[in-house]
Amino acid sequence: MQTVTLAGIYETQGLMDDALEIYQAILQREPNNISAKKGIRRIQGKQPIKSRANEQRLEQFLNLEDQKDIADFEAWLLFAD
Repeated sequence: MQTVTLAGIYETQGLMDDALEIYQAILQREPNNISAKKGIRRIQGKQPIKSRANEQRLEQFLNLEDQKDIADFEAWLLFAD
């Protein structure tokens, strides 16, 4: 089964050709799939894998102090694209 998750795993393992093939297959089935489009841009070097937003979220995660911080982070996880 070709999924964005599988493509992402291949991408993190450095199997860029395999990941790209899956992202492209997904776009053939689902032309508006934003995750597949982002994956292709990353692999083609048009979008960095690590963005400043990711660094900010990592910092937020590392500095969770109370239940409100945890709830805010969980909300971001649930609604992140």
